[in-house]
Amino acid sequence: MFITLDLVKQHLNIDEYFHDDDEYINHLILVAEKVVEKHIDCDFSVLVDDMGMIPSPIRHAILLFIGNLYQSRESVSFSNATELPLSFRYLLDLYMDYSGNMDIKPDKPKKRVEVKREEKPIEKPEYEPLAPMRPPKENEHCGKSHKGNNEYELFMQDVEHRNREQE
Repeated sequence: MFITLDLVKQHLNIDEYFHDDDEYINHLILVAEKVVEKHIDCDFSVLVDDMGMIPSPIRHAILLFIGNLYQSRESVSFSNATELPLSFRYLLDLYMDYSGNMDIKPDKPKKRVEVKREEKPIEKPEYEPLAPMRPPKENEHCGKSHKGNNEYELFMQDVEHRNREQE
């Protein structure tokens, strides 16, 4: 483990004499380190310096992730939470390995399951033809005559065209 229990307790503002959650916090440390390693797609052994430490931004991202897991122990939140800029993802994206050459082996091999779906033809509903359009009366629109109006003339041409098609 690259993150110590004392460091996490300091980050979470937990009194050093409070030991009830120590086992849980140690579990969160293991989970967070694994998640961050998978997220950046790079084994921590590649990033370790001469003193056996991983880079500070990655350590801080792990602490942020542990803090999130410790505070939100359920997968559902009923408050409006927003992601802080320049936090977890930003810190990890600095070390993201885009080559795809990750040395970490998955815990269990993933099996691909193919689901066969029965394809049914889409039935198109039958629609009744539209009712013929009624031309507006001459004084129907705000008391103004439609004669000489391009929209009225286009509408009448469309009505005549539909009438010819129906015959």
